[in-house]
Amino acid sequence: MSADLQATEQKELHHAQSAADGAETARRKSVTDDEGTEEEDDEEEDDDEPKLKYTKLTDSLTNVYRNGDSTSAFTVAGDKMVLGTHNGNIHVLSLPTLQSLRTYHAHSATITSVSISPTPPPPRSTAPNANGSTNAPAISSPPPSISRTPTGLSTSRTPQKQPSIPNTPNNALYIATSSLDGHVCISSLLDARDVQLRNFARPVQAVCLSPDYKTDRTFLSGGLAGHLILTVGGKAGVTVDANTNSAAAAASGWLSSVGLGGGGGGDRGKDTVLHSGEGVIREVKWSLSGKWVVWVNEEGIKIMRSHLKLGSEEGEDAWRRIAHAARPNRKEWEEMAGVWRGRAEWVDEGKLEVDDEGVAGPGNGVVVNGTGTVSSRKKGAKVEKLVVGWGDTAWILLVREGGTAAGTGRRQVGIADIVHKIVMVDCIVSGITLYTPTLLAILAYRIRDDDDNPIHQPKNNEIPPSKKTQRHRHTGLAPQLRLINVTTNETVDLDELSISRFETLSAQDYHLSTLYIPPLPPSNPSTNTNEQQQQRGALEGLWDAAGGKYA
Repeated sequence: MSADLQATEQKELHHAQSAADGAETARRKSVTDDEGTEEEDDEEEDDDEPKLKYTKLTDSLTNVYRNGDSTSAFTVAGDKMVLGTHNGNIHVLSLPTLQSLRTYHAHSATITSVSISPTPPPPRSTAPNANGSTNAPAISSPPPSISRTPTGLSTSRTPQKQPSIPNTPNNALYIATSSLDGHVCISSLLDARDVQLRNFARPVQAVCLSPDYKTDRTFLSGGLAGHLILTVGGKAGVTVDANTNSAAAAASGWLSSVGLGGGGGGDRGKDTVLHSGEGVIREVKWSLSGKWVVWVNEEGIKIMRSHLKLGSEEGEDAWRRIAHAARPNRKEWEEMAGVWRGRAEWVDEGKLEVDDEGVAGPGNGVVVNGTGTVSSRKKGAKVEKLVVGWGDTAWILLVREGGTAAGTGRRQVGIADIVHKIVMVDCIVSGITLYTPTLLAILAYRIRDDDDNPIHQPKNNEIPPSKKTQRHRHTGLAPQLRLINVTTNETVDLDELSISRFETLSAQDYHLSTLYIPPLPPSNPSTNTNEQQQQRGALEGLWDAAGGKYA
C-alpha cells in the first residue's frame, strides 16, 4: 500500500471499560509543554485540533447495563462489537450504528474473554449527500431482557422473538466466550442451534478461535489451571466435559478400552494440552495470517507456529514454540505476574493512522532483533507485528518465518524479534494498540498519584475484587489514554478519561480496542484535498449517527 493511499485512510480509535455505567465522555486536558511560552503561543496551541476525540456510547448501550450488569470482556472485529458481562450475557452489535444483532445468555459467572472467527470486513463508508450528511442506518431499539433457562440458552421473560439476522457473509461467523464458570461457549451468530458448551472444570481466562474455525473446528483456551489447551471438533447443541479433566479423561479412557467413546474424539471433540506448568494463562491470540499464536502466562510471552498454512513437508512444525520473552526480573513481578493481565494485539499496518511526519509504515527492509543487531529483511518475507502490554511494560515484536540458521544449518520454524520495549514507572497497561507506525496507544491504569505516592494493588494471594467488594475499594485513580513515541519513549499526548466510580475499579476492569472504517474510494485519480476532507467528514458522520457527539 502506497504512502499516498495510506494518507487518506482514517481509523476511529475508541475505548470501552467494564465500569458499571460503561463508557463515559472523556474530556481532553490542555497540556502546556513549555512553561516559558508567550500567551499568544498558548492561544495558538489551544487552537490546534486534538489528536484524539471522545464520544459517549453508554446511552446507546442501555440494554447491556440493565439489572446492574456491567461489561467484563470486549472486542471489536470488522463491523462487529461483542461485549461479555459479569452476569454471563453476550451482546453482539453492528458497527458503526451500534444496532443490536443478538443478545444471549451462556454463562453463570463473569465472562473473561471474547473471540470472533472469521474476522468480518470493516464497516462500509457511505458517501455524503448533498447536504453533507450520510445515509447511515439508525440505531434500533434495544431487544427485550433475557433470562437463564434450564438448557442454558437465552430467551426473554415474555416470549418475544429477537430480530432476525440477515444471512450475509458479514454475519456468517462464530463467537466464542470463556468464563469463570469453567466453560467455553461457541455459538454461530446466524444459527442459535449451532452452539457448543465445553466444561474445563476450572476458570477459563482466555479463548481464541482458529481463523478457519468454520472448517477446522479448532480453538485454544487457557486459564487458572495453567494449561494451554487445543480443542478440535465437538458436537453442536450439547454440553461436553473436556477430556483434560481427570474424571472425563478417565471415563473416556474406559470407554475407549471397550470400543466406545473414540478416546474423546469424534462428536465429543478432542482436547490436547500443548503447554503447562508456568502459571495462569490470561491471554491467547491468533495472528492475522493464522500462522502464529501468542499466549501470556506467569513466566513470560510465548509464540508458537499453528497448524494453518503449513507446507506438505512442514506437518511436524504445527504447535511448535518458536520464541519466549521472559517476564521482567524485578521484585514486583514476583508478586504481580499472576495478577496482571497481559494484553496482546496483532497489528494490521494497513489500518494505522499516519504519523505527523508522514510516515505511513515500516517498509525500510530493516529488522532490529532482540540482541540489538540489525539484519536485512528478506524480500517477500511476510513479517507480522505484535504489541503486548503486561504489567508496567510494553513490547513490540516482529514475527516471521525462519530459515536455515547460520553456522548450524538447523532449520528454524520461525523467528520473533523484540524491536521495542517500554517500561512505565507510574501505570499498569490495561489496553494497548498501535495508533500510528511510531505511536503506541496505552490505556493506563495509574499506580501512583499526582504526588508520586504509590497506590495499593492487590497481591497474588488476594482475590480480585468482586462486585460486592468493589464497593469498599476507593483507591483507584482516573485512567489515562497515552500516545507514546516508540522510538524515544516520550509521551506525546495524554488524556485523563472522565468516568464515574473509577475509584472502585482495578486494572483488569478496563479494555481498549479499535474500529477501522476504510476511506471512501476517490471518484477519479485526481481527487483534491477538499474531496478528501469531505470523505473524512463522511466517516465522522457515520460515527455521529451512532448517537455520539465529539467532545
